[in-house]
Amino acid sequence: ETLAQELSLRLQQKKHGTLRVADLGAGMLSMLELFMNGGGEKERSKASMFNIIRNILGSGGNSDEQLTELEYFAYESNTNLLDGCKEKLRRLGFEEVSSNN
Repeated sequence: ETLAQELSLRLQQKKHGTLRVADLGAGMLSMLELFMNGGGEKERSKASMFNIIRNILGSGGNSDEQLTELEYFAYESNTNLLDGCKEKLRRLGFEEVSSNN
């Protein structure tokens, strides 16, 4: 219930140019990788989902809908995946930071 409340609050906050995604049951963060880098190989490769969505919104000609930022909230209850998720985040260019919360 606390997770649902926190996500609800964050996803309802208006922030111009921001696409917010909540990935529940995130596993090994494969959706994050698709949003950032796309996927597939060779002739089946796909652009990043963020760029695809940005292009669709931009094709409407409405500059108020320009996306410049992705906020990605991932939740996975299986703690056995934590180390693998951290490694994937490092490979994607993220750095671990400490939080004083």
